[in-house]
Order: sequence, then structure tokens, then C-alpha cells
Amino acid sequence: MESLLRLPVTAAASVRLLIPMVLLATIVNGCIGDASAYVPPSPPPQAEARNLVNRVVQLTLSHDFDQLCTLGTPECRQVLHATGTDTAPSTAPAIVGATTVPNQETSPGTWTPGGVLFSLCGLDGKGQPYHSQMLVFENREGTGLTAMEPVFWGSLTIGSTVAGPAPSLSSIWEGCPS
Repeated sequence: MESLLRLPVTAAASVRLLIPMVLLATIVNGCIGDASAYVPPSPPPQAEARNLVNRVVQLTLSHDFDQLCTLGTPECRQVLHATGTDTAPSTAPAIVGATTVPNQETSPGTWTPGGVLFSLCGLDGKGQPYHSQMLVFENREGTGLTAMEPVFWGSLTIGSTVAGPAPSLSSIWEGCPS
């Protein structure tokens, strides 16, 4: 059995194995680039971020969920499916807060992107209250804005900030339906 584990490796076999490995490493590096050099784009101005929130709301009110998810992160369709289109609100939410969250380097070369964090509340399509947050940030390529949690009536909140755990949100929701 031991002889099966020790296969003789000749110089020619080593070169034949090395060439595909070098090619694979080159292709992978070309696809993802130097990850340690990546720095996320700065958070957008609040006015631009609010324009995206307004667009998200318009698409929701018109029940154009396909377009809605083009403005969000890849998880949008899963969240939409879990939340349900039948619970989409028929009125615009109240925006009860907007905070610019800076980018944070969590370890060398690893970043948590910042953005503008909006707190929203209202009544969903079945009359149930929701309290949620949506983070609007510049996409990785720096070519446009993306909304994290565009399915705002799903009562999702951002669990932490770059400064640590999220502060108590109870004061933000004062005046919202409960």
C-alpha cells in the first residue's frame, strides 16, 4: 500500500503539472485581481442615495419587482420571495433617519463598505407595521448605486455598523406605526 502512495515524480512530470498550475493561478489572479489592493468607493452623497430610495419606493408601489431587484444586491429575489409581493405596501414609507456610514478596514485589505443607512417605517400591503433599514452604497466598480434591503417592507434592519453593534433603534421608530 505504501508503494501506491509514493509515485515516482520525474522532472518532466513536475513540469507538466507545474504549467497548468501556473496558468490556473494566472487566470484566477486576472479574474479577481489583487484583493489586498481593493478599497471600496466612498459612500455616496445623501441626496443621491435618497434618489435611489425614492426609485425603490416607486418601483414597489407600481409592483415592478423585477426592476426593483436590479437596484438591489443579489439576495433581493430571495428576500422578496420570503417576504411576499402580496405584502408590498401601497403607500410610501416614512424615512425617519439617514446616516452616512464610512468605509471601515476590518483587517489589512479587508473592507466593510460604507454607504447611507436609511431607516424606514410604514404599513405593508396587509396593514401590518414594518420598521426597516436600507443601506445605499456605491457598487464595487464605482459605476452606480446599489440598495441593500430594497424589500423594505420586510422589516429587515442592518445588524451592526462599522463602529460595532447597532445602537438601540427604539428612539428612531417613535412616531411609526406599531
